[in-house]
Amino acid sequence: MKIVQSLALAGIALLPTSAFADWAGGYLGGSLGVTATDEAEQFGVTEFETENHNPIGFFAGYQAQSNQFVYGAEYAVSFSAVEANGADADAVYGDLKFRAGYDLGQILPYALLSVSAAVFSDDDDDTTASGLGFGAGVDYAVSDNFVVGGEFIFRAGDSVEVDGLEAPDASVESTALSVRAAYKF
Repeated sequence: MKIVQSLALAGIALLPTSAFADWAGGYLGGSLGVTATDEAEQFGVTEFETENHNPIGFFAGYQAQSNQFVYGAEYAVSFSAVEANGADADAVYGDLKFRAGYDLGQILPYALLSVSAAVFSDDDDDTTASGLGFGAGVDYAVSDNFVVGGEFIFRAGDSVEVDGLEAPDASVESTALSVRAAYKF
């Protein structure tokens, strides 16, 4: 019986344990994305639509950790050249994100809620939209200081201005996916 107990204890000792990563602290990084679509509507009519452009972005954030629960805030900005209704335009996105995730060792899946803004500028008009966004992502700790990951975000802008004038009953929606790399300090 002692042999069976010894083998059982040895087997338990050899089971892999979930080591928590240290996700707490500040970080800086960059992203490359694909914005599947941006669409602006007013009075139910599509004003402009952009598809498949590649924003390049930068972000900075800070996270805290309590056992396996990880939470924090991040500010991200990204830039892209777009074609809206056949005209060349520039797009700038800004997101103040609140993130909450669960530590799975080297992997951190998370959900996010953001306060988002977007500016679309062409030769004729500047369209500004602000509203809320939500999404999800996953980070992978390559080392103690280097993190890579991917993120999905959907933005819905209900407050829209064209050339500084409020556009009633207008909305702008944006759907984007990005790959990210960050240095954690």
